[in-house]
Amino acid sequence: MITNKKNLLRLASILTFLFFGVNSATSQIAKGTVRLGPQLAYSNVSQDINGFTEKFITTTLNLQLSGGYYVIDNLELGLGLQLASTANKVGSDENRESGIIIGPNVTYMIPIGEKFYLPIFGGIGYNSLRIDDNFVESTLSGIGYGVGVGAEYLISNKIGARFSLIHNTGSLQIDDSDLKLDVSSTQVGIGFNIYLNR
Repeated sequence: MITNKKNLLRLASILTFLFFGVNSATSQIAKGTVRLGPQLAYSNVSQDINGFTEKFITTTLNLQLSGGYYVIDNLELGLGLQLASTANKVGSDENRESGIIIGPNVTYMIPIGEKFYLPIFGGIGYNSLRIDDNFVESTLSGIGYGVGVGAEYLISNKIGARFSLIHNTGSLQIDDSDLKLDVSSTQVGIGFNIYLNR
């Protein structure tokens, strides 16, 4: 029994070294690399609200432009600019929101193969949101936070295609008011990255 446990431990150690050790040695994104890339994110949420016959539907589309610098192998410090557009609909009533988010982010690229990476990222940003419901226009602002995980495939040494799952949260305050709005969303994103100096 003890021999089987030792053999399993050895096998796990060898597989771990082969899978992570060799790949990480051959598939680093080296210090000094610069990344530029757009990403498109989408979400659609439909909610039933007790006491209402109509559904509450929220559709969001975001375009994110980002760039970063690898301060050490596989660790990027970056800056992102996100343009957001949201439509909220209940029956025939609809309001639209548009906004901008800007802020720093950090990404760590875990190599899982010679051309595959698992990016883990997080960021903080300043949000400015404009809401127009055909009757009144309001502006909200505040700080938001985001975390995410994804998968990236390097098509070539300079171009990567990325799929992301992103969760954002934050508080927004209506200008000249004490009213606060807590927001949270989960989105799926696709995009590509261009790696310079690589």
